[in-house]
Amino acid sequence: MRHRAVSLRQHGFLVGLTTHILRAISDVGRCVKFSDEAPHLLANVRKLKCSLTYFIEPDYGLLDELLSLEVLTLPKRAVVRSKETVYQRNAALLDLLETEDECCKFLKALKQSGQQHVLNYITANGGQKHDAIATYLSVVTRGNNGKTDMHIAF
Repeated sequence: MRHRAVSLRQHGFLVGLTTHILRAISDVGRCVKFSDEAPHLLANVRKLKCSLTYFIEPDYGLLDELLSLEVLTLPKRAVVRSKETVYQRNAALLDLLETEDECCKFLKALKQSGQQHVLNYITANGGQKHDAIATYLSVVTRGNNGKTDMHIAF
């Protein structure tokens, strides 16, 4: 990995760009279709169901978030909670997702319940997503002199 120092003008542009990208990424509640080839969330969830049952954590806030987002009703939450194992609870939960809107809200609930890794797994199609842009920006702040250095890693 190589780093390139950039000018103050480039720094301002890159900070603005980074802020814009981070805002777009963090707005999980709003599902944006980036291209016609982008797979639908519901299809991803169904395709990844077996593996998702192993690492979703439904018992510590997720079901309550889904209830507050109106993805689950009280009776449906009770059905999920009644399952004996965490794997069965996860399978029952995933079976209840029926629309793209519910999947968007499901992703939002995952994020709000601290399960960003699951959200990333779903949106990256189980780690199989290949983007045309694979550039990572990092900002390194130097505390002593108050200056900020911007480096681009390729």
